[in-house]
Amino acid sequence: MRLGRSDARRTVAQYRKMGAAERTVLREKRLNELVMYAKANSPYFAKLYSGINIDESFSIKDLPKLPPTNKAGLMSDFEGWVTDRRVRIAEIEKLVEDPANIGKPYLGEYLVLTTSGTTGKPGIVIYSESAMNVLSAVHRAFTFIRGHDYVKWMIRGGTTATIVAADAFNGTNVMSHILAEEDPKLIYKSHFINLFDPIPSVVESLNKLKPAMMFAYPTLMKILTEEKRAGRLKVSPVLITSGGEHLNMQDRKEIEAVFRCPVQSAYGCTEGGPIAHDCRHQRLHLHDGWIIMEPVNKNNEPVPCGTLADKWFMTALASHAQPIIRYEVSDRVILHDEGCPCGDPSPWVEVEGRIEETFTCPGVDRDVSILPSVLYETMTAVEGMREYQVILRKDRDLELRIVADDRALAFERASKALQRILDVMGATSKILLSEDRPQLEPKSGKLRKFKIEK
Repeated sequence: MRLGRSDARRTVAQYRKMGAAERTVLREKRLNELVMYAKANSPYFAKLYSGINIDESFSIKDLPKLPPTNKAGLMSDFEGWVTDRRVRIAEIEKLVEDPANIGKPYLGEYLVLTTSGTTGKPGIVIYSESAMNVLSAVHRAFTFIRGHDYVKWMIRGGTTATIVAADAFNGTNVMSHILAEEDPKLIYKSHFINLFDPIPSVVESLNKLKPAMMFAYPTLMKILTEEKRAGRLKVSPVLITSGGEHLNMQDRKEIEAVFRCPVQSAYGCTEGGPIAHDCRHQRLHLHDGWIIMEPVNKNNEPVPCGTLADKWFMTALASHAQPIIRYEVSDRVILHDEGCPCGDPSPWVEVEGRIEETFTCPGVDRDVSILPSVLYETMTAVEGMREYQVILRKDRDLELRIVADDRALAFERASKALQRILDVMGATSKILLSEDRPQLEPKSGKLRKFKIEK
């Protein structure tokens, strides 16, 4: 299946007009093609599915017959996982060392992204041009859930400020660059602000740009809300979009009240792309034309709709180059199949997601805020760690817990990376190596990588 940009947009638009029966038939077709292609072209899946009958009759009801997968297992055999025998992990790792390569295709046809995740070692994801066209089309289709927001944005000049890690190969960064390149006019209206800049610098940049639309992680939006309330941030966007972290309803209402504009939330991940977008009733509707969500308990047993799941299995129907089939996602979710007043027949999902706190560290003149998203991007770039956890202690020093073959070398690299951030932000916290291992949360079983000691 190869889809150009216009084909992908047309396919996404057509799916939204289909009835339930037509949607089911199309999902079944896409799933069958993906699973058969993975078994035929990926040595990893050929071995995993040996002895399992997979033919033209394979359908969604047969998915539980397939073994689940996870990032650690797939990354351990990356070249066996992918379906193009030319792909070499060493070449990709070299490519992502240089931020100048963000958005540039590997082997002339694959876009490369990296993921920090919440369960261990960072992952690498490649998307074919066709798959990226699909993800781009889905994103564009749901950027404005209310037509009048689009009109207001255009009247205000169509300017957008996206606050992301400027040198990271994450989904938000790569997707933003791709969307701007698709429409040359947007290149001059899409502005990127470095997430690693100190808050006063971010505020200054926004005040100069006066964007009509803003994207920022929820934790950053909470800080910017206080800057707006204090009168230091002087922007009045017509729309704010947020993602990458959990946005609770209380914070959403506060941001909307202070900025006097709607806030949209989205749910996605590097491995699957856009998973769900807000409707006008603030429910996250699953992009079920391209994503299959299987909520399960800790024993990998399915849980019914309306019940909190311990995790879920994701099947991304566009991911032929690097098949994502029954891929474990550690977010706790509740999938709903009851109707929504907005009229969208796709199921909607409540996501617990990644919940992290902003570190407040001492500075020379005043306390400074270190965002969890900044810490994620910093630690993801450090080589040699299998797992890590950063604790803001009661004395406000940073305690680093590491699992690595060479802990001393890993700590040296990690502490240097963290120290650069502390220096830029003006924080005076010390960085200490702990003898303890990273600790999972007792209730969720997830690794909370950045934690404040109570």
